[in-house]
Amino acid sequence: MVVSLELPRVIYEKAREKGLDIEDLILYALMNAAQLDPSELAKARLELTEKYLNEAREYVSKGDVAQASEKAYKVVEECIKALAEKYGTPEYQQAVKEAGGLLTYSVELPGR
Repeated sequence: MVVSLELPRVIYEKAREKGLDIEDLILYALMNAAQLDPSELAKARLELTEKYLNEAREYVSKGDVAQASEKAYKVVEECIKALAEKYGTPEYQQAVKEAGGLLTYSVELPGR
């Protein structure tokens, strides 16, 4: 189950302008506050992949391939992040070190 949160538009827009991944910020803030380990965060990311995959399928059924591909990209991105967190890859460890525990990091895939 994925839960939606409401944010004031001004906060949302300012975060997006700065290139921040709002979902990542919220996930890491809650992970830190609840003192969860990275494997718990990886499980949470897999829930997000299910949401994005279902949305991608809906867009495909509507014939909106552009939106479907965006959602499919998010599926791949969340899977990569989940694996990085679960296995503590050097990239994940560096991101944690640089951000002091509250972090976002990007996944670079060819062609993006």
